[in-house]
Amino acid sequence: MNKLLILLSLIVYNEFIFGQYKFFSERDNWALNKFEGVVSFGATQFNGDLGGLQFKGIDYSFLDIDIPSTRLFATVGFRYRFSPYFSTCSSISFLQLYGSDQYTNNIIRQSRNLTFKTNAFDFSQRLEWILWADERYGAKYQIPGTKYDPGKNKQLYLYTGLGALKFNPKGIYNGKWYELQPLGTEGQGRIQNTRPYFLWTATVPFGIGYKFGISRLWRFGFELTYFKTFSDYIDDVSTKYQNITGLDEITTYFSNPAVDNQNWFRPGDQRGDSKTKDAYYTIGFTLTKNLLNKKIRHQKIKGRKIEIRKDKNSQF
Repeated sequence: MNKLLILLSLIVYNEFIFGQYKFFSERDNWALNKFEGVVSFGATQFNGDLGGLQFKGIDYSFLDIDIPSTRLFATVGFRYRFSPYFSTCSSISFLQLYGSDQYTNNIIRQSRNLTFKTNAFDFSQRLEWILWADERYGAKYQIPGTKYDPGKNKQLYLYTGLGALKFNPKGIYNGKWYELQPLGTEGQGRIQNTRPYFLWTATVPFGIGYKFGISRLWRFGFELTYFKTFSDYIDDVSTKYQNITGLDEITTYFSNPAVDNQNWFRPGDQRGDSKTKDAYYTIGFTLTKNLLNKKIRHQKIKGRKIEIRKDKNSQF
């Protein structure tokens, strides 16, 4: 009986694995989408030390975001699909990140009164795992008296990778925005054996996406991405208040801009949470164009190689 169960399990596993392979590769349409240009745009949400829930913040959680802190991002990239199941994408993104204690109902953080913004650039390389795809080229034209088949071009995928984020946090004082890193608001570069924090950090994206064809060359889709970073200073807040004398007016303000309950924010008191690194999310739309050579295409159908040529007026 046990041998029979093992045999049946192997048969089911074999059908699942090779069934997936057949589903992806029997028409070889994935090879017609090997090279793609990508643009995307949408919204960002910063998840750091500022703002958040009324009670204790939840690290790396959607529940700890502030809708008014939403900002924008835009991305351009190039995707190379090297198998039915996997592709890789190189991209550069411009994004805005923002956080403020004014958006929380937590009395301590409200009184702390910290705010930041930064324009940032992210350079990333990611690997995409195509979980599901329905890719089939249909008829280019509808012939009278026949059923029109426009074809299908859909994908559901997960992705991760590595990136580098360039950021530069700023704070507002008397209506003017100032760069915060040179000020050393937590004593960086002013206290012995300390130095200013780096304005670069590595990032690791984790995301899910779905896209579908709107023509033979174009796909439209959606992506949701969480970015883990290795810096706790994207918002210029990490450790404790410091006792530093001789500071100018601007540095003094940004070191401790508390408006109420100043006795909660004395030297040595907690200013941020250094145990948890900053993170951010993006959610947006994607537009993808097939960049495969338009003059000549190759498609394998039932083991035969068919050469598809394009005349000057064709859009395929």
